[in-house]
Amino acid sequence: MKRGPFQYIAFGMSLVSEFPIPELIVHEPGSSGGGITGQVEIRRADLQQAWGHARMWNAYTALNGEQVLFYIPNVGILGIEGGRYIWVSPFENCNEDQLRLYILGSCMGALLLQRGILPLHGSAVVLNGKAYAFCGESGAGKSTLAAVFTQRGYSMLTDDVIAISFTEQGCPVVIPSYPQQKLWQASLDRLGMYGGDYAALFDETEKFGVPVRDSFESQPVPLAGFFELQHNEGTESTGLSYMKLSGLMGMPLLFTHTYRNFLVPMLGLGQWHFDFTARLAGQLLMAQFKRGSEGFTAPVMADHILQWVMEGEAYHVG
Repeated sequence: MKRGPFQYIAFGMSLVSEFPIPELIVHEPGSSGGGITGQVEIRRADLQQAWGHARMWNAYTALNGEQVLFYIPNVGILGIEGGRYIWVSPFENCNEDQLRLYILGSCMGALLLQRGILPLHGSAVVLNGKAYAFCGESGAGKSTLAAVFTQRGYSMLTDDVIAISFTEQGCPVVIPSYPQQKLWQASLDRLGMYGGDYAALFDETEKFGVPVRDSFESQPVPLAGFFELQHNEGTESTGLSYMKLSGLMGMPLLFTHTYRNFLVPMLGLGQWHFDFTARLAGQLLMAQFKRGSEGFTAPVMADHILQWVMEGEAYHVG
């Protein structure tokens, strides 16, 4: 494994890492780094003793003071501290690709919570200057729907972890992450993309990392909508249903789709999360899509969303 330091930009922060993370945008020396709100250091450390003395939350998660610890079998022990540090204690012969997945996923989710930024599990794209978030369980079609929009010429802000904060004026914004999507082989086939052009994710031979640098929006964008995607077992296999949601109906969904939401009570952030999501839900267009298990419904969902976006703009203009 190459040794750093390597410098990157992601989630509005400068990341200084002892480990190479090629998925991220390189922070060039001397660049102004517009929009950078802080620095995070990713360092190697021996966390065996810290894990042994930590207060266990579950079999793979613990607290050592204010440090969140993850124990990943065959990978290593990872620590997140103060919204500024990610400590990495890799096991011997761990797979670097798998290690990076946890650094960019679970570790980043915990770090964002420590910084008072809400992480949702999903994808976000830019439609007519506003950000729209797609959330759902694994396999619900979040990344596929985002890919449909990028194929239509729209920009992507993030895939997997959606980082949301409020501006000083009280406007919710999505902070861009890094220019990569994760797409299943079946989605690539539907989208007319060839899996052989992309690298498979570790232990996910049917899931690929797809670079989207040409379609990536690198600046924060105001968040205007939240859409939950679900499998609908009660309809025909190719059916699609949808409904708009009130802010009150949408609030529980914002907790459900908070990235690693078990960290919220673990870190004592229940009241913060309630206040944040109540404030957020009151400002968003929110809707829920339920689709069958067969057929390719992502283009139809994209059409409905675009129609709602245009109707909303016409309403505000009128």
